[in-house]
Amino acid sequence: MITSRFVFAGLTLAAVFTGCGHAQIKRGYVEPTQQELLSALHERQDATKSLNLETRTTSWLGGDRVRATVLMLVQRQGKLRFEAEVSLKGTVAALTTDGQAFALLDMERNEFKQGPACPANVASLVRIPLAPYEIAAILLGDAPLRAESKLVAATWDAELGAERLSFETPGENNKSTQLNVLLRKESRGWAVVAVEGLATNNMKKQGWWRVRYEELTPIAGVYFPNIIRFAEPNASFDDGVEIKIKDRRINPEIPEDSFHLSPPADFFIQNVNCGGV
Repeated sequence: MITSRFVFAGLTLAAVFTGCGHAQIKRGYVEPTQQELLSALHERQDATKSLNLETRTTSWLGGDRVRATVLMLVQRQGKLRFEAEVSLKGTVAALTTDGQAFALLDMERNEFKQGPACPANVASLVRIPLAPYEIAAILLGDAPLRAESKLVAATWDAELGAERLSFETPGENNKSTQLNVLLRKESRGWAVVAVEGLATNNMKKQGWWRVRYEELTPIAGVYFPNIIRFAEPNASFDDGVEIKIKDRRINPEIPEDSFHLSPPADFFIQNVNCGGV
């Protein structure tokens, strides 16, 4: 099976090195139209609506290293279910969101938390402090675009050897969300290799959060990452979150009740808001 690592290696051999030592990759094909790039991105999104994943997830956010096997059910509209497993113990925690509400079941502390599905709450288990629909799109391997997102620029990224599409999405109080999506031409079509989003007031740090997709593998005409890396604004990927995909089922049928949790009878129930308890 051909992966993008070999294609990217070929591009790197043709790179021109600048004085500061960074490889500058030249586009080795006719410049695509914006419509071609948009169509490739939309086709990628239309082809993948849900995933069932087994992952090895590691987080360094906050200076603490946390690693666990995390089983994930993902639907594009922002419905998520995460179950963290530990050797000899089995499932120790579960988190669900239907895109609006979230619930966290902590089996080691006999606690059940529930509240709105804001980034701080949804990041309680997999520490990516973004909205549910943004996390869903990242786990699906592409970009959290809305129907109202507008393409405002298309440029060449010489460092990643990819087409950079810049989008703006209208928001409340005349504030727009800014997002960059990087598409690279591979042997079997276009692949999303990176996403960058300008942090909103929901995040503690301001600036651009970043996602990189690595070890891309084509499956039925769609490139999927085997490694997903997330970095907070102004921070390194080494201080972020790494998700290694161990197993993947594409577009499975997921029962609707999978995205809801109920507290066991003997658990302490805690209602939380977006600022904490």
